[in-house]
Parts: sequence; structure tokens; C-alpha cells
Amino acid sequence: MATPLLGGPDEPQHMVKAQALVRGDFDNPFKGPGIPAGAQNCYAGQRTITAECADLPWPEMTREVETATENYPPVYHALIGPVTLVTEGKWRGYGMRFVSILACTLLMTFGMRTLLRLRSDPVVIVGALFALTPMMIHLMSTVSPSALAVATSFLLGATLFGVRSNETVDRSLIHQLGFATNLLLLLRRDSLLWVAVIGVFGLLFVPWPRIREIATDKSMFLWIPTTGVSLVLQVFLWGGESSTDFIQSGKDQNDVFAHGTWLGLANLNDYVSQTVGKFGWLDVELPGQLYTLLYFALGGFIFLGLVSGARRLSVSIGVGMAMWVGAAAVIGYLRFPYFQGRYAIGFALCVLLACAVAISEGGLPRKVENRFVAVFGVMFLIGQFFSYLQNIRRYAVGLSGTWFSYRDAAWSPPYFGWWLPMFILMIGLALASWMVIASHRDNQRAL
Repeated sequence: MATPLLGGPDEPQHMVKAQALVRGDFDNPFKGPGIPAGAQNCYAGQRTITAECADLPWPEMTREVETATENYPPVYHALIGPVTLVTEGKWRGYGMRFVSILACTLLMTFGMRTLLRLRSDPVVIVGALFALTPMMIHLMSTVSPSALAVATSFLLGATLFGVRSNETVDRSLIHQLGFATNLLLLLRRDSLLWVAVIGVFGLLFVPWPRIREIATDKSMFLWIPTTGVSLVLQVFLWGGESSTDFIQSGKDQNDVFAHGTWLGLANLNDYVSQTVGKFGWLDVELPGQLYTLLYFALGGFIFLGLVSGARRLSVSIGVGMAMWVGAAAVIGYLRFPYFQGRYAIGFALCVLLACAVAISEGGLPRKVENRFVAVFGVMFLIGQFFSYLQNIRRYAVGLSGTWFSYRDAAWSPPYFGWWLPMFILMIGLALASWMVIASHRDNQRAL
């Protein structure tokens, strides 16, 4: 609610496709009730202009809109589209957002549940919450296949850690692993890359005897052919053609764009900021002080993960980070400056989850563990709260305005102003804090 409709990255195009798909229209340009696609152009990329300039009527009359989402996998759009059949006007847009949020929440709930079955302690809770950077939360609040891909990556990473740690194979975890893998394959055009990188990452820390045990389990008779079908669909319908077009379009441009390896690496800081928090149409940057604070915290978090866990887990964290940097280099070589941080955010999340598990398993002294929970718990609260304020500031008064100008803002979230989203955010942060404190008290009683 704190981001205007169409304010998410490529959100108008995904809304158009979702509406059309459930109405039986599969051809571009798509037809459907009048989404005002393009209304965000008056402020997108212009950080000092508020969202008030956008004209957002949502008439019932049918409109044709040509989008670049024709060759995107339709699973996400089929999931969020049906709500538009029973809603009207702007509530179609908000309805799609809410359905997407519910799906993401469900996947992440199962992921967190898996982590807590593995190690029910406050270090895991704080680590997993801290791994969810403000950018990941922002993505999951908009209409984008990347939203569900992030939540599925969270579930997949958590499941891999569950498989690694159980003494015997838990068949429910195998089904969870198969479901998450297949869903991720069907969400994005580059999903095969996400699955491959997370798969390599998992192979580094899951013991080989456990992998053989899973591969020979009876439940794999279901998931091997299912995954085969998903792979065929991904390669031949979406990923293969998109990859060919992507590489060819890079070659067709001049040398600066076709061979930008060092340019890609030189902009690594921008890609990191897009993973941590750079919202909307890449025009909502966090305050410099907040970036600095979160970078220091992330650096300390990753360092603790590298030095605390078992050797194989530490190696997987290092390799995961190298693959993230490598993705920037490879895509930079093919087509700089196309790469954006959200394209690699799924396996960045898995690396951070690995750090959380490594720190939890590292047997930190009680005093250090208590301080870890306090420091990184506070960092999570600060990061999410001030990121929210910066996001709404950008749309309400522009980044040239101040946070104290909200009461005179030109734009505010619909129906209830910006107080209701703020109230919901505070409840969420309070519940997260309560979950950590309750877990910490349970651990203290157990000792």
C-alpha cells in the first residue's frame, strides 16, 4: 500500500498479462480492463517528482496493451489473475498484490518452519530475518514473478539445510524440495540459472551419502519425471529463446555494450545496493547512512558465517559469493548494463541463509550469541523501518523533501493514508521481535 500502483519494477506489464490470461487472451498485445499502463512514466526514474502526477483511472472498458512479458512463464500470472474477475477498479491491482503476498508468505512460513525444526534458537530466527533484505521485502510487496521467486528460493534454501541436518531422510522434506525446485523453474525466464546455482550451492554442503539416499527414495519416482517436464518447458518455451535473444542483442550493439566485463564489475556496488535496497524503478535509494550501516552489518554477518560453521558450509558460502560476482561479470560481458541486482537475489538469499545456519551451528559462547541476537535483531528492525520510510518519502514528497513533510504530502496511500501501512509495519516488526525474545527465553530455560 505504501508503493503506488504500477510503482514496482515492470509491474504494469505483469498486471496486464495476468488480467488477460484469466480471460482467455494469450496473444500480445493483451486485452483486458483498462490498466493505465504507462501512468507511472511521469515519476519513474525522476526521484524528486511525487506519485501524485500519475493518473490512475481503471475503467471497465477493454484496452489493448502491448507488453514485453509475452514469453514469460505464465504460472505466476495464472496465480494472481483470478482475483481480477471478482474485483473492480484499483482493487484489481491491489488484489493482485495481496494474492502474491499471501503466496509468498505461505512459502516463507514453510521455509522458516523447516529452519526452526532444524535448530529452534534465536540465532536462526534473527539470521533468517536479517537475510531478508529490504529489497526482498519490497519485491514481495509488488506484482512481479521475482517476488514469488525470492520466496521460493527461501523455501528451497531452508529445505536444503533441513535435508543436510536430518539424521534420516524425511520424506516430507523431499516433497518440499521437489515442489520448490519445480515451482522455481516455472517462475522466471532465467529460472534454470537460479536452480542450477542454488543446486551447486547445495551440493557443496549436503553430504554425498544423504544425496544418494534421497536419489534412491521412492518419492523420487514422482519428482524426477515432474522435474524433467519442468526443465523441458523452461528450456524450450521460455529460457532457451530468451537466452538466445539476450546474447544476440548484446552482440548487435556496439563494443561498449557487447564487451563490458570490467564495466559490469566496476558497477558491482550498484548491484549490491539493488540487492540490499533500491526500490521501484531503481529510483528509490536508501539514505547513505543506512546503506553504510547495512553494509557493515552484512559484512560482519557473512564473516561470522565463514568462520563459524563446518568447513563444507564455509566453502559453500565462499563459492556462493563468487558465483554472485561471476554472474555480474558474465552478464556484463554479454550485455552491460542489463544486469540488475534482483536477477541474482535468489542465490544471494541462500548465501545469507547459509551464514545464519553456520553461525547457529558454530557453538558461539553464550555471551557472544546474546549480543549477536541483540545487534542483528536491532539491525533488522532499523533496516526495515527506515527503508519503509524512505520508500514512502520518495512517493509522497520526493527525495528532495523531508520525512517530516508527510502531513502536507501531495500523495499518500489510498483509503487510509500512510498511517495504516505504518501501523501494519509496526505490528509485523513487533511480532518478529516477540518471536526472537520468546525463543531466547525458551533457550535460557532449557539451560
